[in-house]
Amino acid sequence: EIQHVGNQVTKLEHETSVKFAVLFDGYKQTYEKLQEHDKRFDSIETKLDSLSLKVSSHDSKLEVMEGGRKK
Repeated sequence: EIQHVGNQVTKLEHETSVKFAVLFDGYKQTYEKLQEHDKRFDSIETKLDSLSLKVSSHDSKLEVMEGGRKK
């Protein structure tokens, strides 16, 4: 009977290790995808900041131009 219990423990250890490996793979894939999204977000944020500066600059230039017309 002790041998039977030992075999069951060994079987449980194997099943558990397989499940942990699958769980870790899922975590790894999720983490890699998150890193990918972070890079894309940073790129979009940089482009948006640049665009915002250009719009602000153009707004200033338009105010100057419109100010010259009113005189």
